[in-house]
Amino acid sequence: MKTQTFDLAKLSEPKRRELLHQVWESVNRKIFPTVSDDDFHDLLMSKDVPVNCLHIYCDDGGRIVGYVNCRVLEIAGPDGRYSILRFCTNILSEYRGLGSTSKFIVQQLLRYYVSKVFQKTKVILFFTANSPASYYGVARYAREIYPNPRGETPSKARMMLENISQLCGLDMKRTNFNDFTTHYEGVEVHESDQESEAWKHKSHPAVRFYLNNCPNYKQGQALITMAPIDLSNLSYSLITWTVDLILKKSGVRKSSYRSLTGKVTNAGQRIKLSPI
Repeated sequence: MKTQTFDLAKLSEPKRRELLHQVWESVNRKIFPTVSDDDFHDLLMSKDVPVNCLHIYCDDGGRIVGYVNCRVLEIAGPDGRYSILRFCTNILSEYRGLGSTSKFIVQQLLRYYVSKVFQKTKVILFFTANSPASYYGVARYAREIYPNPRGETPSKARMMLENISQLCGLDMKRTNFNDFTTHYEGVEVHESDQESEAWKHKSHPAVRFYLNNCPNYKQGQALITMAPIDLSNLSYSLITWTVDLILKKSGVRKSSYRSLTGKVTNAGQRIKLSPI
């Protein structure tokens, strides 16, 4: 897929509106059919942030088929300064599993970690996981993630989740496991019956944990999640992601998403496989 990156903060208002309308029309309205054009614009432009970039993916014909939005919030915490990286990722279903979004996200995390390490600024990945794929996609590459499917969230991490959520204006609710979810009123996630059923049968702890916390994700429920970006966590993620990429390229294993919903070719055509 072809890619292009835009700095939304530097675009003029008319150009930004036009670009976001194209992305909404091509991608977002097909995944979130109840989210309007204006709502999508306000979601990505709701905060005055120093960094707000949009990385779009196009097929060979130039049609937009996905995007990753990266926003950075700079905040002062009780123990120093923090850079909060928020990612919003959506890819049309027939193009998922190609690994392109992971590459861009890893590049951004690495770039901000390196730029802040000598400033003694802590870097945190923060997102609201609105599907099993979004939480599982991070949890399988992160050694340290909160909430964690392998144990209880420490009080310090839970306090940080609360503080960042309040800063972002999220409506928080506690889960049965004392973690946090939020709910996007009126937002419905379009997902095929095959995908939903396949997630129910996937045994990975991250998927099981997510479904137990967010059984109503298709109606706008999302799991509030963060992962500290330090040397230990970043090294683990880079090694795990690189090994995973090598195994996929060599054909030893297939994309986790494709194992759920079918094989995706470079042309964007799906060959149906049986759900696992």
